[in-house]
Amino acid sequence: RPDDGDASATSATRAHDASFEPSATDRRPRDSPKTARRDAFVKRIARHRSCARARRAMMTTATRRPATTARWTATRDLVKKNSLRRTRGRAYAARVRASAPEPPTDRASPFGFEREMDAVEKQIAALPTAARLGAYGALVALGAGLGNAVGSAMPANVRGGAKAALTAVVGGGAAYGVSVADKKRFTAAPKSLWNSLQGRDPLSVTAEEVNAMGAKFGIANMGQSCATAMTELYDVYLMSLVPQGLDPVQGWEAAALAQFRQTLGIDDASAAQAHLEAGRRLFRKRIELGSTDKETDLESRKEFQKLVFISTQTFGEEQARFLLPWKRVFRVSDAQVDLANRDNASQLLRTSLSKSNAIANVDAAAIASAADYKASLNLDDDAAGEIAQDLATAHVAGIVNGTITLNKERGSARDVGTICKNVEQVLAYNVKLEGAQGSFPGVGPVTLFGGEFDSKMTELKDVFRTYLEEGIKGYSFSAALNDNLGKLRLVFGMGNKEADDIILASTTASYRLALRDAVKSGSLDNAESPAKVLQGLCEGLRFPPEVAAGIHEENYRTKLESIISSNKKLEDADVEALARVRKLLCVPKGVVEKLHFEICGEIYRTAVRSALSVPTESFTPALRDRCKAAKANVRLDDETALKILGAEARKQMSGFIRTSKSIRNKTDAQKEIRKMIFYNQGVVTPLVQDVTKAKAEAAAEELASLLKEAQEAAAKEEAEEKAKAAAEAAAAEPEAAAEPTVDDSLRSAAEGQGFASDTPKKVEEVKAEAATETAEEEEEEEEVVVKEEEVPHQKEVTLAEDMDVVTRQAMYREYLMFCMTGDQVNAPMGVRINIERDQSEFKRLSQLGDILGLNMMEVGQVHKDLADKAFRTQAEQMLGDGRGLTADRAEKLKEIQTQLNLPEDEAQKIIKGITSQRMMSNVQQQIASGTLDAAEVRKMIEAGVEIERMIPEDKRMNLFRKNAERRLGDGSGSADIEALTGTLVEDLKIDGEKAKTELKNIAAEKKRSQMIQGVAVLRQKKAADVLLCCRNLVACQAVAPEAKLEWKVESEVFDMYSVFVQECSDVEERKVLQSALSISDESARKLEQVVADGAFKFSEDSLDEALF
Repeated sequence: RPDDGDASATSATRAHDASFEPSATDRRPRDSPKTARRDAFVKRIARHRSCARARRAMMTTATRRPATTARWTATRDLVKKNSLRRTRGRAYAARVRASAPEPPTDRASPFGFEREMDAVEKQIAALPTAARLGAYGALVALGAGLGNAVGSAMPANVRGGAKAALTAVVGGGAAYGVSVADKKRFTAAPKSLWNSLQGRDPLSVTAEEVNAMGAKFGIANMGQSCATAMTELYDVYLMSLVPQGLDPVQGWEAAALAQFRQTLGIDDASAAQAHLEAGRRLFRKRIELGSTDKETDLESRKEFQKLVFISTQTFGEEQARFLLPWKRVFRVSDAQVDLANRDNASQLLRTSLSKSNAIANVDAAAIASAADYKASLNLDDDAAGEIAQDLATAHVAGIVNGTITLNKERGSARDVGTICKNVEQVLAYNVKLEGAQGSFPGVGPVTLFGGEFDSKMTELKDVFRTYLEEGIKGYSFSAALNDNLGKLRLVFGMGNKEADDIILASTTASYRLALRDAVKSGSLDNAESPAKVLQGLCEGLRFPPEVAAGIHEENYRTKLESIISSNKKLEDADVEALARVRKLLCVPKGVVEKLHFEICGEIYRTAVRSALSVPTESFTPALRDRCKAAKANVRLDDETALKILGAEARKQMSGFIRTSKSIRNKTDAQKEIRKMIFYNQGVVTPLVQDVTKAKAEAAAEELASLLKEAQEAAAKEEAEEKAKAAAEAAAAEPEAAAEPTVDDSLRSAAEGQGFASDTPKKVEEVKAEAATETAEEEEEEEEVVVKEEEVPHQKEVTLAEDMDVVTRQAMYREYLMFCMTGDQVNAPMGVRINIERDQSEFKRLSQLGDILGLNMMEVGQVHKDLADKAFRTQAEQMLGDGRGLTADRAEKLKEIQTQLNLPEDEAQKIIKGITSQRMMSNVQQQIASGTLDAAEVRKMIEAGVEIERMIPEDKRMNLFRKNAERRLGDGSGSADIEALTGTLVEDLKIDGEKAKTELKNIAAEKKRSQMIQGVAVLRQKKAADVLLCCRNLVACQAVAPEAKLEWKVESEVFDMYSVFVQECSDVEERKVLQSALSISDESARKLEQVVADGAFKFSEDSLDEALF
């Protein structure tokens, strides 16, 4: 039976729940059936909830289940155990309280209405304790007196008993009524306390006031005696502290609840039930409102999460895990509970850090206080670190956004000094954060990488560039500036390449300005070493020397282009100006040559291109002179001019080659190549000669000087020889006087014939005529030589770099074939006739080799390949009939070899290859047919044929197998059996062990087949065939003696042996056959004796003798 206190609590709880339910005025108008159904559902839920509360209120401590009682007992023990921990943690709580927010003083009281009391409760509340107890005694006495009076009025015979009974009954009833009325004070006291709290801040109530209220009603401990009603007060205050909707938690709620709970004197277990009931209320609210509206559903979720967080902070994480079974009651996971605690704790920590500016000011004391506050919130380091990083990033982002706005301004509004000051402020802030690293999770240098600044990377680069340009205004890139730029790059989240590009671009612009000032001021002209001045500029700006060299090259290029674009030629003054620029900027010679090749060479290239674009017959000296004038105007050296000319000429000649490749007819294609040769001779060669004329003249002068020195040396030697000869002649003059000379002899002969007076004159005339004839012959020879001289052609421009050597050799080979076959002409009816070949084509062939850039070795290789091909064709025609190389054929091939100038070893190699190929084809046929025996293999080996290269290994093994089968079945017995196992294996170049194994297998198979065949012919009375099978058995036994042979009919075995003994007298072969047939020595001896005595008669022989 429930007591009156629980019943009163039930009604109070119902009244409290009614205050949280929507009123009739707040409900939606019933404008649709859907709304009506919803209201009906809400009413049913409300009735069901009221019944459930009534049932819970009816349960007393005595009627609870044992398990529930045990759980409540364990809860109380845990609360007592943790009370000591709370006492020890008061000092730490005091430190945390300094960081935690204070409750506001202007909050409305949750006890906004007065609780009504019934008449008994009002009387109990109005009476003091003594008066109340006297009233109780008076009522009991009045009841007893009334019963006694009624009993006295009863008949005399029952008066005594009736008086006692009525006195006891009426007195007992009065006592019971007094006891029931006394229980009302347990409900009147909490209501009186409620009414006293009306309009007051619950935190202003003290424990003394609560104890005084209990003492007024005679209750020593209201928290224990009126646990349900006091918990209701706590529940009301709890619900008022849970922020509604999306309002955040303020942070002071847990401390306020703990204070109010301590003031009321209720234990943790009862308070925990209030928290769970509040959770049920919020959960039901969410169900009743529905989840169709996402915003409403989100607010309901947030309210429940805030309740979970406040409850955890109120009881502590460890105790809340036991007292508040959220997972079991509300079917929520541990992760969801942790999420609720983490989100609300993060929000409180963020608010605390923002208000204290601990992160923005990097205040060590404020950061330490925030760390204690974080520990009190049980917030993990990762979440706290994210908050600290967000706040620090937001602080830096605010400064950077302002800097970006300033940097976007134009004109006087763009304050570069403020921009640089803001950047340095950000860097200084990062330095402070780095110093405070470790004092709080997440405190450290800030980077803006990611987030909103991903789309502002261009603006960040502009700020970076502005700060850099301001720092290097004085053409000096300090180490401090470099360090700041590295830190700023990390803050902005820029990559190394992006920052390096900006630094390079800014320093490049600064270096250009510094270089311009140095040239204008004359410091470079007056410097002893311009290179040192330029090096100083590069070191001051930390500028790469290679980039500086590129700027110098660009400046020289600009100067040269301006001169060429205005004058189209270089004057002496222009050359001096270019030399000055080159000296000041230290431009290397190679760079100067490259620029002149590109810029000045373009003038010459245009003239050369126009000259080379005309056909061979249209080339005129005017075009040639125009090219020479263009070269002279831009003062190109011969090497550069030749390079330009060569490039353009190769393009034109490549056009001829492309045209020839597009022609299908080979003769017409080679005619196009011939046009290229004429083009090279008539157009390219004169232009090349103009370019290389100075070089040729220098070479001629050098050659002339060498010849002059050689002539002087020869004249000197000749003079010395003449002097020596004159001395010898003077010494021999007396002897010469005694002997007549040739002239004297002629004169004497003339005088003898009557021509004495004319002799000297005639002799002189004869000598003059002989000299004249000799001179005329020499002039004729010179004229002949001049006529036979080749037309000069250039060799400097070749196509060696444009085509590979194989392609160039192929072109040369095709033109060589064209020279050998001759030209073709078109005859009537579409016939093409070969005309007599022109020998001058071979001279053009030589020019083609020079154009293609072929050396003597490569040309010789082409001729050799053609000679080899021709000789091979002739040899294949002669040796194709298979009759071999006869003496006549060898002599004929020798003549062909001499005509083709083919070396002897090459000719023999070709002949050997052809014969080997023919032999190989024959060998393949013999192998396929199985007719190739060991003797022919031996002949091939002796002829020098490489068997292992011509025949694969599997075919060689197959050949060995066929020869073995043939040898073991030819009836020759064991004679020369070693040739099968030794010579043939060596000739075929096969593995000996493998051949031996294969031979044994063949012999074992052959032995069985020969035995069967021998018995068959024995039964047919064919003695010669029996002897042949026996000899084969002897051969197989010699090869594979371990292979055993068994035959069931012993008489047939004896007859085979007797036939063999009768025909063969070789004792060794008899022994081998005996072993093969498994005949014992005694049986063999008896059989041999029978044959020797003539007692063995083969049946066929016996029949013949009987006939005769």
